[in-house]
Amino acid sequence: MELKKRFNIWMLVCMLLVTALTGCGKKSEEDDALTGTWTLTSMKYDGNTYTKQEIEEAGAGITLELFKDGTGTMLYDGTSTKLTWDAKEIHTEAGRDTYVFKDGVLIVYEETTEMYFEKTQGTSSKNEKAVEDNWEVIELPSSLDLVPYSCVDFNMNIPQGWVVEEAPTYAGMLHVLRVYDPSNPINQIVMMPKAEPFFPSDDVRQIFGMNNAIYGLCPVLSNVSTQGVFEVFTQYVTALEANEVYNSVSLPHIENFNVLESFASNSNLSSVSVSSEVLRATFTQNGVEGEGMFTADVVPFALELGTGYYMIYNLCFITAAKDDFQNLANALHKSLGSLEYSDVFVSSAMNQSDQQVITSQNLSRIASETSDMIMSSWENRNASFDIMSQKQSDATMGYERIKDTQTGEIIKIDNGFMDHYDGTRYTPITDAQYADPVDKVVHIK
Repeated sequence: MELKKRFNIWMLVCMLLVTALTGCGKKSEEDDALTGTWTLTSMKYDGNTYTKQEIEEAGAGITLELFKDGTGTMLYDGTSTKLTWDAKEIHTEAGRDTYVFKDGVLIVYEETTEMYFEKTQGTSSKNEKAVEDNWEVIELPSSLDLVPYSCVDFNMNIPQGWVVEEAPTYAGMLHVLRVYDPSNPINQIVMMPKAEPFFPSDDVRQIFGMNNAIYGLCPVLSNVSTQGVFEVFTQYVTALEANEVYNSVSLPHIENFNVLESFASNSNLSSVSVSSEVLRATFTQNGVEGEGMFTADVVPFALELGTGYYMIYNLCFITAAKDDFQNLANALHKSLGSLEYSDVFVSSAMNQSDQQVITSQNLSRIASETSDMIMSSWENRNASFDIMSQKQSDATMGYERIKDTQTGEIIKIDNGFMDHYDGTRYTPITDAQYADPVDKVVHIK
């Protein structure tokens, strides 16, 4: 087919889509005949006739779905537009055209144009309604609502129903904050403006432990990096658990920390740290597999004296169960980004801080900057891991994924659905869409 002809067809259809649809006719006996799925099979324009093959080659195919309740959709180039119809007309937001129903063919008129639609076997009105009547819909964590939370030390929007735990104000820069889902604690946000000490060797740790038993429990940072911090994080948590200051916080024990990707950090401490990274990693927590985004700045303190150690600033992570993280990531990002420390907290923290390392201004914006940095890294991740992981999860759990062309939602549904579905509203997703959040899970009754 000539390029000019293809272009003409494409432009014609685009014009018709802009002006939309309107019709006249009887909506009584014709109800059952008109409801269903209609496919554009031929078209006459300015004296020329275009076949279904020519229309499809030009990428100009149109499918109309007319439901018995007076609603419907128009599907063109993967985009679905809602419509309504009554005894005389079919409406979209854009405008109207005229149609007639003759000898089982739906003919749409637009000035010098006639568009011929034929009914597809297995009508959408019958199929879609029957299918959805047998659906049990389960909303996923991506739909979590954030609600305001306020205390002396900070304000924050948290997922509804989640628990907040924190150290007392006088902990200062060594403050610990954890927000988590009590029904699934691996879904969580952890923020620590400062964590110390992490020792350069066991000899130095023993020296400090002679005067402070809790220091003697703190970890040796043999891998001096952001990754190394989280490899020994559980040991640091054990030390905090021995300190009554942190009795109000149940920090997670992270095991089997495995980095999938690393990203450069733009932290305000990058100039003084020996390691500042954002990590995408998997791990286990109480035997549950998890995934998340982690960041920390490793800053040396008096190491040249032989008795110094590493201070960890801006330690933060957001995590979820392994197969749920991509659905939760956005909600966790928004929650973390909303964290604002109070003047009371900032004042207390500043009294304990190294002014060359951190300022009150830095402290006040630490959460939002950390959140933006984490989310930027997440959005630039290598999606191949997600695709493989989600496919494996679906195969194990007995699901397949489809897209609702009307709403744009991605749905995880019991495997085998597409083998028996003959409508047009729902389509299989592409491989790339396995990296997108799932909006809901559907079980077939």
